[in-house]
Amino acid sequence: MATDLTVFLKQNVEGYLLEDIAKMKSIRPDAGKVAGGVGYPLVMTVLSGIELFGALLSTTPFKAWRMGETYFVDYWGHHLYVGTAAGAVGAYFYQLVRHGLAHAFMTKGAAISVGKGLGTHLSVTSDGGLYVDAEQFAVDFETSYWRDLKPLTQRIEGSGPNVRTITDRLNEMLNEYEIQAQSLASVFAALPRFESRASVGRAGAVNTACSLTTPVGVDLLEI
Repeated sequence: MATDLTVFLKQNVEGYLLEDIAKMKSIRPDAGKVAGGVGYPLVMTVLSGIELFGALLSTTPFKAWRMGETYFVDYWGHHLYVGTAAGAVGAYFYQLVRHGLAHAFMTKGAAISVGKGLGTHLSVTSDGGLYVDAEQFAVDFETSYWRDLKPLTQRIEGSGPNVRTITDRLNEMLNEYEIQAQSLASVFAALPRFESRASVGRAGAVNTACSLTTPVGVDLLEI
């Protein structure tokens, strides 16, 4: 079943993705601590978003295998960091930062550091390392969405990405992921059934502190 692009952008991108990013940008470590500022989770979320946006703006059918770096680098160089020195390092960033954080919660190489508001984003430190400012990275990503991707979703025709091609890429992606999920559905059959932990607090207010993030096309369940 085809998915409405407007619904996907509102729920999954402007909702889940950008709202989570907005929350994480403002988090700082507790007093007396150097950890807990969610710098890595913020960078990881932005990295996922870059790959998603690159896939949506592709003018060729979506492929789930061996195309992630292509989608990532394309969006990085043509929409995120256009005409700057940073625009040329997308492939290296994908390999050293994206892969490192996704698979081992660390960057590949001690020379890559992540912080918030400590210095110039994507700059070389005095010891020759790379500094990634998580907060500025998030701002750059948010800006690219509103400046580049969102307007393209309202473009009716012309060469390059438009509402039709972006909708096609989205549905190709969701269909591919649904096929993968269905092939593994039986694996989860033995797990216990979901039970709501919603509780009634003072003045009869329902505790909605816990919510379920669901794919577009599935009823959003908040508990």
